[in-house]
Amino acid sequence: MLATGALIYGWAAAGILVVWFLVKTPRPPVPESLRLAREGIDFDSGRQPHRFFSAEWRRGRNLSDCFSRRIRRRIERRQIKRLRLREEKTGNRLIVDVGKKSIEIARAATDADREWLFGLLADRYRMKMEG
Repeated sequence: MLATGALIYGWAAAGILVVWFLVKTPRPPVPESLRLAREGIDFDSGRQPHRFFSAEWRRGRNLSDCFSRRIRRRIERRQIKRLRLREEKTGNRLIVDVGKKSIEIARAATDADREWLFGLLADRYRMKMEG
């Protein structure tokens, strides 16, 4: 009896995974974009091509990267609290703190591009910097 229940839950979980995979895979990729305006930043995280169990998982990326959602947001200049460039073993991360939320930008960029963007944003918006 117990084995039958576990089998049913196993098949249900497998079915949910298959449906999720079929929904995510055919979507076309959308590049990340960042538009600098006088009053703030227009940010679109885009949609990366789906890579199920990619090399990023093996390099220690978070499981949440596989289930990421597209973020489209206008970040007002007055909302920006801090700009951070964090060094990690997989590379650096560029993070903008907006209120209580942290938004990672330029995820697909190289480390050199993130450092350049960090300097550009800090100069243009006179943000409190950390990095």
